Amino acid sequence: MASLTRLKAVGKLKPSSTVLMVCDIQERFKSVIHEWDKMVTVSKTMIDAANIMQMPVVVSEQYPKAFLHTVNEIQSSFDKSAKIFEKKKFSMLTEDCKKHLQSFKTE
Repeated sequence: MASLTRLKAVGKLKPSSTVLMVCDIQERFKSVIHEWDKMVTVSKTMIDAANIMQMPVVVSEQYPKAFLHTVNEIQSSFDKSAKIFEKKKFSMLTEDCKKHLQSFKTE
């Protein structure tokens, strides 16, 4: 019951003021993430929904020289507007990403 109460507190998401953030779903992490296939399936579903609702998709890649890029199964769902940010810190909110997010209008 507590989960339902928290869900109501969030309210409805508005596509015009919502961004989907996809964090570090990269090749080298396949063997260390529990239930990888399910995570990829859910991520693809969320990206597909964001595309349908014309919501921006922001993607991070942790040091792709070492960990490679976002897996092909996920990349295939990105539309041309998806913005990918490479990073070397644990937060998705790099300075470049923050600037990109600030470019969106809010209601």
